[in-house]
Amino acid sequence: MVKYRHLEPCKLALVCLLLQVTACAPTTPARSDQMTAVSYPESVADPVALTVAVYGDEVGGFASHYYPLPRADFEQALIESLVASGRFVVLQDETGSDFNLSVGLIQLIQPQWSGTVTLETTWSVYSAGTGMEVGRRPVRVQKPSAFGEKRKATELTAQESITEGIEWLAGIVEASTP
Repeated sequence: MVKYRHLEPCKLALVCLLLQVTACAPTTPARSDQMTAVSYPESVADPVALTVAVYGDEVGGFASHYYPLPRADFEQALIESLVASGRFVVLQDETGSDFNLSVGLIQLIQPQWSGTVTLETTWSVYSAGTGMEVGRRPVRVQKPSAFGEKRKATELTAQESITEGIEWLAGIVEASTP
């Protein structure tokens, strides 16, 4: 038995390699096409023009570096969702805009193995004419995540955050529009 003792470090290295390959799998970010909202408030005949700004870089914590949530992908999904809702027209600049929407990616918490994925965002809407804040709301979404499902759970939290934000925005705009 003593003559195989030199193989112990190899076994340890093999076990570490297998854990890394299976537990830490691909490090691809969440995809914007999977974050686009699927349910919308009722569309209107005269959609509201607004500009959109998303701030915050790629969010995530210790374990989130495996499936980060890039700002650009979240912004793309948000804009596509706003337009698809039929209630909003997204403009590139403030000329002709009724409102300015600002969404902040605050925090993404993902479990190391399995658990709950949490996404925290903040939504603010301003009157384009006066620059005054019309409303502000934090949105916190949690989704359970099984082992190996962090990317899907991250995309679902982003999708639900966008859906909840659009529903809130529709109510604020309706209350603020004469």
